[in-house]
Amino acid sequence: MFFDEPKADRRYQQLLLAMAHKQRQLLEYKFDWQNRQIRQWPPKGFFGKDKKAIACYEQDVRELEQLKAMTAAHCRQQGYHRGCFWWTIPWDQLETWLICDLYEPKEAGPWRWARSWELDRQGESCILLLKEEGHCSNFSGRRGYEYEELSKYSKSEQEDMVRDYNKKLDNYEAMQLLFDNDCLVRSSYGTVFASRADYMFSADHYLERWDLEESYRRSLYTEHHTDTLTVQSHSIHYECLLAVAEFHSRHDYVDGISLLDFAMVAHTGRVPEDLESDYAEKDAAVALAGFLADRPEFRRIPVEMLGRDITDGAASYAEAMRQAEFYTCLAGKLIFVD
Repeated sequence: MFFDEPKADRRYQQLLLAMAHKQRQLLEYKFDWQNRQIRQWPPKGFFGKDKKAIACYEQDVRELEQLKAMTAAHCRQQGYHRGCFWWTIPWDQLETWLICDLYEPKEAGPWRWARSWELDRQGESCILLLKEEGHCSNFSGRRGYEYEELSKYSKSEQEDMVRDYNKKLDNYEAMQLLFDNDCLVRSSYGTVFASRADYMFSADHYLERWDLEESYRRSLYTEHHTDTLTVQSHSIHYECLLAVAEFHSRHDYVDGISLLDFAMVAHTGRVPEDLESDYAEKDAAVALAGFLADRPEFRRIPVEMLGRDITDGAASYAEAMRQAEFYTCLAGKLIFVD
């Protein structure tokens, strides 16, 4: 009839879902969705790089570009508004963004933490909570140093032995001076003297004798060094609950979603001061999409939960990126409601 509302553009919906499935397929090449771990890329084969896997990935990228071209042509044909759409974001940019958002390392600095999801159900209403538990070990210590000389000779015996050693050197040099004075002498420092007498009264001779005496003195004992360290450990532990989103669940259908943006609802212990700033940079919609994608009981999720008509462009690049993440994460569960 004349007053009937226009029917939904099924062709556009099919193209959107096809692109979402293809992006999810591409993501699996470099990211292990189930374990939230980054895969080795490019993968290794028997003879080096797995060229077959690389070729498959490149073929899927080309197919994604073809889908995007078909979607752009369809939008022009239908006369849709031009603007920033999630499917216009280059895949290389989105892939890097997705992996960065979805991958969570098990350690970050000195804090060791574990995260888990908790779903608070009250009838059809559900509140998704993120539980974070952290533990930090701080150490304080005092360092000490001890030095000891070990020898089988007493100090007085060592001095007597050094004195006797010097006397032997004096006698030996006196004999050389008496019988072999008129000869050139080269010191260990490279200086040449015209006679042994000139050498005996030089600074080079004094330094060489001092080196010989110190070398002999050090041979009479051994040095023993001891480092001591006294350590005290101070353990800090905390737990907190962060509200991610609230939604309704009717059987396997999800609707009425409201994002709560990681608001802290409870905590115990000393929570790190930078925790709130860390979560301020995270998107609750992406976290919710990742949670719903992993839970088998939620099988039908309406695209309308994004709060914007699919034929309207995003208000900003950040919103378009959020929508791209949402479509990619929930590729197998999205439905369109007329």
